[in-house]
Amino acid sequence: MQHGGREVSGSRSETLAVELRARVADSFVQNRRRIAVLSATGIGCMTAIALYQIGAVRQVPDLPFPKMNSERIIGSAAAYAHLDVGDGCLGVLSYSTTLLLAGAGGRGRSHDRPWLPIALAVKTAVDALVALKLTFDELTKYRVFCTPCVVAASAAIAALPLAIPEAKAACMRRTR
Repeated sequence: MQHGGREVSGSRSETLAVELRARVADSFVQNRRRIAVLSATGIGCMTAIALYQIGAVRQVPDLPFPKMNSERIIGSAAAYAHLDVGDGCLGVLSYSTTLLLAGAGGRGRSHDRPWLPIALAVKTAVDALVALKLTFDELTKYRVFCTPCVVAASAAIAALPLAIPEAKAACMRRTR
């Protein structure tokens, strides 16, 4: 089989391709798919923010509620305080890393590569904590909310409980 100009053969990559796309999958794979969708949601939100922060778009859509003012938050000096880049770009990188961890490995990765589900659980826990902190900052420092920030934060928080079962299985495997 050809892929990207190189010959790809071997049972591992063929098996992975079939396992991950199979209609019937175990609960770990189903949860990984859900985490992937939530991560892609975060990537979309962070992309909109990043485009605003670099001046490629003039505004970010907000829900029509009085306490919503995305531009006040994502256009603030604090949003540019890390690594001389808007935090939307960092958010894209972060959610992409979570997506990568969700997509890596086959069905039996909790046995074959237990570090992958453990890393995913740790990453989603960090994501959820950061999301909670940033949402709290929006409330206390700005007294308004950012629509794409709230959507991305909700996605990050929702991903955490989905990552825990596979990480538990991986930890059980490591202790045996």
